Amino acid sequence: MKRAERDWESHLTETPLGTGGFSMGTIRKVKERIAVQERRKKKKIVPLAAAALVAVILAAVVFRSEIGSTLASWNKPEPEKKPVISETETTTLKIGYLSGADDFMRKYGSPFVIRHPMARFSYSANVPKMGSLEDYREWIENEEPDLVQIPLGYLDELSSAGLLTDLDALLLRDGIDEQNFYEPVRRTIREAGAGKLYGMADKFSAYGLYYNRELFAEFGIPEPSGSLTWEETMGLAARFAGSEKNGDPVYGLSFGYRPGLSLNAVTVGQSLGLGTYAPDGLRSTLSSKAWTGLWSSFVQGYRDGWIGGEQGMEQGKSYPMKELYKLDPFLNGRSAMTFQPSDYGSNLAGAREMIGFDDEWALLPAPALDESARSGGQAMEIGYVFAIPSRSSQPDAAWELLKYILSPEQTERQTRTAPYALYTVKAETVDDSGPQDAYYEARYDTSLSLSSLKQKADPAYQALLNLAYKSGQERERDLLNGSLGVEPFLEQLDREAEETLRTLAAEKETRP
Repeated sequence: MKRAERDWESHLTETPLGTGGFSMGTIRKVKERIAVQERRKKKKIVPLAAAALVAVILAAVVFRSEIGSTLASWNKPEPEKKPVISETETTTLKIGYLSGADDFMRKYGSPFVIRHPMARFSYSANVPKMGSLEDYREWIENEEPDLVQIPLGYLDELSSAGLLTDLDALLLRDGIDEQNFYEPVRRTIREAGAGKLYGMADKFSAYGLYYNRELFAEFGIPEPSGSLTWEETMGLAARFAGSEKNGDPVYGLSFGYRPGLSLNAVTVGQSLGLGTYAPDGLRSTLSSKAWTGLWSSFVQGYRDGWIGGEQGMEQGKSYPMKELYKLDPFLNGRSAMTFQPSDYGSNLAGAREMIGFDDEWALLPAPALDESARSGGQAMEIGYVFAIPSRSSQPDAAWELLKYILSPEQTERQTRTAPYALYTVKAETVDDSGPQDAYYEARYDTSLSLSSLKQKADPAYQALLNLAYKSGQERERDLLNGSLGVEPFLEQLDREAEETLRTLAAEKETRP
């Protein structure tokens, strides 16, 4: 439509009904009516405001005493909260600690008493150090301690039985952010408690792959990085085959002063959470693909000389630390890599002081079983947790002690004497960077960590693992000279393991 055809509206004396449906005349009358009503409202506001003011004055006169007492109560300071642990009366906490009274006082008790001079400790009798779940259940029920150390693997069953206090409510009550606890530790313990926090550990441990940067540079081999699989680790170690330094052999991989083929194959398999028997409890899995691959690579490495197989420490013999350091190829600058637990840093520091080891080294996470396991992460070990039994007669005082055990102040104190331990709570003033950083930056698999803990508490698992170690030790020479292949060895091991399983099952049936 052209504009000229639409300009008919401009000739009208009033707006057309299409604009809101009202003419300008009608709109003007409505505005006048609204203005009159507004003037009437304003006239009513003045007397209403005056009446309200009079009412307030009268109320102040009538309720003068009540108002005064209310204001006084607002200004009155709140009464001081009574301390959980008395400053004048003795508070005695009953402790269930696996390493005994002296160790507890040295690590936790003495510094806590400095802060709470009236705190005292008694110690629960008959702590089941290597006990079963039922042993721990009976111990907690009968002894009724205030703070206990229990295996993480038993946390679910003991909490389900109503024997442990849920720490979530205490954290919330005291405004403590659980983010202060190292996340993988917190996540693992929470999963062990079916989603709730029934305990906490002040330390954890893990395995790592230490490597000598100077040896990699000297032999022109690129340094490892990231997270390796065991196949990649063995392949890298094999590149050092036949290497020497000052006339002595240089190894691609070693295992400290415990160099045996059987011991180290079993140790690595256990660290990876490899099973030893099927879910039915009758069939051995010691000849599985994973175990076969692991034993095969170890046999090859020892046979070809790129895994350190020198004479290590003799069982039952006592050694000064300096002599032990001399038996470790890595601490003597003759091993490119070594697979060790997280406290190996103390050996590195000791070797530097006692035998002059000053090579530059670095640390990677523990190698994964395979590519699929690499993305999930490695296992961490949390052997025991501190927990407050639900029958504790002094749960708040026990919680004060546990809060101190898990405090940055306590971590800082322990770090001064044990700098290579892995702590759940970060110290406030300790340098952020350190040799253990790789352990805190590693990825941890919660399910793998928990399944490994349950395996260690399983008598059948341990029996078969011990059988594999002893059988491998007895047949090590045949395995290394080639007269016995890995597959026939593991098939025979399966038969022996299944006989062991049948014996264990029969013993269990006859047990009262």
